[in-house]
Order: sequence, then C-alpha cells, then structure tokens
Amino acid sequence: MVILGHYFRQRLGLANGVVTAGSSLFSMGLPVLLKKVVGPLGLPRTFQILSIFMLVQSLLALTFKPLMPSGMCPMPGMGMDGGAPSGLESASRWQKGLAKIRKYFNVRVFGVLTYRVWAFGVATAVLGYFVPYVHLYLIIF
Repeated sequence: MVILGHYFRQRLGLANGVVTAGSSLFSMGLPVLLKKVVGPLGLPRTFQILSIFMLVQSLLALTFKPLMPSGMCPMPGMGMDGGAPSGLESASRWQKGLAKIRKYFNVRVFGVLTYRVWAFGVATAVLGYFVPYVHLYLIIF
C-alpha cells in the first residue's frame, strides 16, 4: 500500500481499491487452496511450501528500485552507480561479486536507521499475521 503512492498519482484510489480487493480475494481463496494441499501433502510439507512463498516474496522485495528524478541520488552520499567500487578492475573477486549483487538488489537502504527500524517493525508485525496458520488449524481440527 505504501509503494502505490510512488507509482500512481492520478488514479491512486483505483490502485488502492485493486490492491485491497486482491488481498481480500486471496485471503478468501487461501483456505480452499490449503485444504487441497494439506490432504495429499500433509502439514509439514504445506508449511515448507508456505515458507518457499515467503522466501520468493522476500527476494522479490529486494529487487525494488524506487523511482527517482533524473540526476538524483538514491541516498545521500551515494552515486547512481549502485555503490560499486571505483577501481573495479583492481577490486577483489569478493568486491566484484558484491557489485553484481548490488546491481540487482537494493541493500543500500539498510544504511538508513529509520528504514531499519521500519523494516524490523514490519517484520515483527507480520509474525502476528496468522491467516494461513489459522486456516490450516481450522482445516485439520
């Protein structure tokens, strides 16, 4: 919901409605999906599948690059080169590998204290989001 404001200016209300409706439909469809998965695969395998979904979601979240006006640095003190070392030809294999990773994954945001606090808070709040687990409990018992 927070990201929508970065991408939608004129039709922000419509975008919020679509996202909220999609979330509601997914929450209603999840028990049906889990009931079909738990039967043949069992509870442990179902939790493994849910964990894989969360891992993929986390990796996709790292690829987010905010929209910036041209010439604006993503964070103070950092250039648009993605944080790559200036003498890349003389850099070690570790630094070259890190530069490649930074090209695709935006890990620079963890240098900002307020973002770290926000990310920790969101991760903690998600621990209380028990919708899939409540559905599994209702299916089993």
